[in-house]
Amino acid sequence: MTIPDIDWSTLEDAYGPATDLPGDMRGLVSSAPRKRAAALERLWARLCHQGSVYPASVAAVPQLVDLARSRRTGERHRILELLTGIAIGDHTNFLDGSLSPARQRPRPRRTTAVKTVEGQCHEAVASRSSFLRDLVADRDARVRAAAAFAVAWLGDPTRASSKAIAAQYRKERDPAARVSMLLALGYLGARAERATLERALDDGEVTSQVRAAAAIALAYLDGKKLSSAAREVLDAACVARALRNTAQPWNGGDLAGHAGAILATLPAPSRGRDDAIARLSAVGYIAGDKLAGELVRKVFSGRERKSAAGLTAPQRALLTTILRAGLVRSQGFVEHALKLRGLPPLRDLPAFVGAPAAIHRELRRRR
Repeated sequence: MTIPDIDWSTLEDAYGPATDLPGDMRGLVSSAPRKRAAALERLWARLCHQGSVYPASVAAVPQLVDLARSRRTGERHRILELLTGIAIGDHTNFLDGSLSPARQRPRPRRTTAVKTVEGQCHEAVASRSSFLRDLVADRDARVRAAAAFAVAWLGDPTRASSKAIAAQYRKERDPAARVSMLLALGYLGARAERATLERALDDGEVTSQVRAAAAIALAYLDGKKLSSAAREVLDAACVARALRNTAQPWNGGDLAGHAGAILATLPAPSRGRDDAIARLSAVGYIAGDKLAGELVRKVFSGRERKSAAGLTAPQRALLTTILRAGLVRSQGFVEHALKLRGLPPLRDLPAFVGAPAAIHRELRRRR
């Protein structure tokens, strides 16, 4: 394998001059699985460290795409996930659909050069989306699932990606690949494929994973008009332990948490608020953090400082449930919502609501 003639010492990765990158990329074609896994782990740490990217990340994209396309490379599906991280950072921050074309207004095309490293990384990956799109029909089911996942985050102005994914889905037999393709169709805003998503939702012969993915995808298309049948599937999915650890790449395989993240963005039906509070302890950590933040905004109003004596029973129940759900190490969604509504931070919340001593002990243990 040849590495482009680049002076890597002039480019920075997460740990300084990127002189070790060529060796790590060569490690991806090693015949030893452990060496491949170690090389991939180092590439993640250097090129997409906790979602941050660097000048070396931009330069590495062409070679990573070539590696993902070559059948000589091991763990190609993992390389596609790395390319997704380089393009958008931590995708779990956008499970609410905030990057979906279905939820964004059309914007004029930028004519100025992309100046930020993040923008350059996204452009580097997006400009090669046609190569990634071809992998949706790869012989390896894991690659097909990861390719659908990757192209879902790159936009689809010509609908080429959604057409390719829909065509492959109609003949796809692998459950994880089918789930990833349905999610991709929803995130890409493929309204022309609504019938495909509705058939998957109503088909009694498909797996619970496929039905959950179809419901999530329909919510991405238009959550405000989501059918009661789709919402029921989401309600069941977010508490289904069997959906916590699936083989598809979205949300680290946690389809239950993905469903919870989507539910947090939907208009609350009657009883919806109470049901959502009850779900907090069941959904995944990331989804629970987002769902809790959304509930705090809905259950409380105004920015003025709140007093413990003035809490209503539903407000106190929500705050206690947040503590019991183990969100003390929040990613920031709950913390931001608490601050926005004039409430104390998570570390002071047990004393504020008069939480039982057991909760105090558990929070101290988790810190």
